[in-house]
Amino acid sequence: MPTIEHLEPRVYLSLTMADCMVLCPYIVEMDFDGDNHVGLGDFVLVKNNVDLLASVPTLDLFVAFKRNWGSPYSIPITPNPVGAGTYTELGAPLFVDEQTADDWRQGNVGDCYGIAAAASVVHADPWFFSRTMADLGDGTFIGHWVYVSGEIKVFRMTTDLLVNSSGGLIYAPLTPDGESYAALWEKMFAEARYGAGSYASIDRGWPDGVYRGLGLDSYSDWVWNYTDLPSHLESVLANGGAVTLVSQTTNVGPIVANHVYAVTDVIRDPAGEIVGIELYNPWGNYLSITIPQLLAGFRLVTEATP
Repeated sequence: MPTIEHLEPRVYLSLTMADCMVLCPYIVEMDFDGDNHVGLGDFVLVKNNVDLLASVPTLDLFVAFKRNWGSPYSIPITPNPVGAGTYTELGAPLFVDEQTADDWRQGNVGDCYGIAAAASVVHADPWFFSRTMADLGDGTFIGHWVYVSGEIKVFRMTTDLLVNSSGGLIYAPLTPDGESYAALWEKMFAEARYGAGSYASIDRGWPDGVYRGLGLDSYSDWVWNYTDLPSHLESVLANGGAVTLVSQTTNVGPIVANHVYAVTDVIRDPAGEIVGIELYNPWGNYLSITIPQLLAGFRLVTEATP
C-alpha cells in the first residue's frame, strides 16, 4: 500500500483509485470557487502541500470518497451477489499490464451489452479500469458506479469468484494474462446496476447504461440515420472514442442476432476505400465484416469518450 510520501508535490492532471486511497486522509480544503462542486479550476490542498488539479470525473470520485468514508478500509463490504456455483478465492492479480478488448469475455449470463461496452472502453483507453478499481490487499477490492442522479457510489467487495464443480469460472473469466479485474467488475456490476445483488439482474440491457455507470457521456442513434456510418465509426475511433453496435433480431451472415459488439477498427483496401469493419465479439473473438453486412446486420450505434 503506497503512502503519502509516494506522491511528489505537483499538480495532478488525473487521479487513480490508488491515489484516492492515499490522499483521502490528508484533505484540508476543496471547492475554492464555492459552487459546491469540485472541478476544473479548483484545487485541493493536502497536509504535505501537494496541490491537486484533476479531471472532473476523477476528482468527483475523489471527493465522494472523502466526504462519505475518508478511508477505503472503512467502506462496508457489500455481500456477494447471488449466482450459480461456489465462491472461491483464486488469488489472481487485479491487473498485470494495460487492458485490452479481449480481456472482456462473456460468461454464463446475458450481459453482452456490458462486456462489449467495457471492451470498447479499454480499446479506447487501455488504463481506464486501473484508474477506477483498486486491490486493497486484504481480500477486498474497490470500484465505483455512477447513477442517473449523478451519485457516485464506491463499492468494496471480496475478491472471490463463482466457480463450477471443476473449478472453472461461471461468469466472466480471468483475462488472457490471468487478471481478475474484468470478472470482479462484473461482480460489482451485479450489485451496482439495480442493487438486486444477483447475476440474474444483469441479464439483458443496453450499452448506454453501462457507459453512464462508468461515468461516461454517451450518444445512441439508429444505424439508418447515418449517411456514412463507416466514416463516422472511423472518426469516433480516431478521436479516442468507444463504440458498440447492437445487432438485428435475426442473424445476418456471421453477425449473431440480439447481440452487442465493440467496434475496434475500420478496414481500408490498398486504394484507401473503406471496405469493412473489425469488431470484437464478447464471446472472445474478433470478427471482420463487410460494409453491406454492417448496414444490414446492426440497428443501434452507441458511442462514448473515456
